[in-house]
Amino acid sequence: MSRTRNLLLTAVFFATSVLAWEATVRLLEIPPFVLPPPSKVVVALWRGISSGLYLRHLYYTLLETLLGFLLGSLLGFSLGTAVAMNRYVEYFLYPYIVMFQSLPKVALAPLIVIWFGLGLTSKVVNAALVAFFPLLVNTMVGLRSADEDRVSLMRSLAASERQIFWMLRLPNALPFVMAGLDVAMIFALIGAIVGEFVGATSGLGMLIQSMNFTMDVSGQFSVLLVLSLVGLALNRGILLIRRRVLFWDPSEKERAARRPSEEPETAPTLAGDARVKKEVSAW
Repeated sequence: MSRTRNLLLTAVFFATSVLAWEATVRLLEIPPFVLPPPSKVVVALWRGISSGLYLRHLYYTLLETLLGFLLGSLLGFSLGTAVAMNRYVEYFLYPYIVMFQSLPKVALAPLIVIWFGLGLTSKVVNAALVAFFPLLVNTMVGLRSADEDRVSLMRSLAASERQIFWMLRLPNALPFVMAGLDVAMIFALIGAIVGEFVGATSGLGMLIQSMNFTMDVSGQFSVLLVLSLVGLALNRGILLIRRRVLFWDPSEKERAARRPSEEPETAPTLAGDARVKKEVSAW
């Protein structure tokens, strides 16, 4: 009942906002090339979808985003693990990573287009460069936040560093890694759009640029609406994966407990010295 009421309140708030927008534009007689009314945005959205134009460019943007996300996540997790687990790598490599991250990616985008061309590769590289740093930082923090008492206990039981990593550090870091993936997915979408702004033959960013030249502001708003929905869908996808991967995490159990239709899943954790000892022996 509460969920139905919240959905109803959300729909009422959305409808009120759209009506207020429409009324403000018409009463103040704001020109459409400054701020189009929602009715014209909907017409532009329908025209773009029915003609297949938006779907064709959306395919390229989604492909660039997902490939950039995968590449950036793999790079961020690998570098984050290396920096967190090896102090020499941290000493020699981490300053260069921070220096590179401080560079504005918008300024790098033209160089990336020159190096990799106007096609798919330059957009994937741009999206990966924007997406990899959140995962790198979260991986480092997660791996280093393991309970030192448990690490000492496992070492006293003759556990190797590889065993400590797979059985203690990595499970402890997973909530941090999933939070980094959540941010990295949105960053990958932004990186792909920035790359399309600089130079592209396809994609929603290129479509916005072409609409800007023709003063089609309603069309630009409709593409921005599509991009916001895509970002929401990608975020929901990451949350769904997080729910499946972190079913043992206390925060996910608490969320599941708040959903009456879903029973919280139970699973063994690393809590308990006796269990740690048993797992080390079994390894």
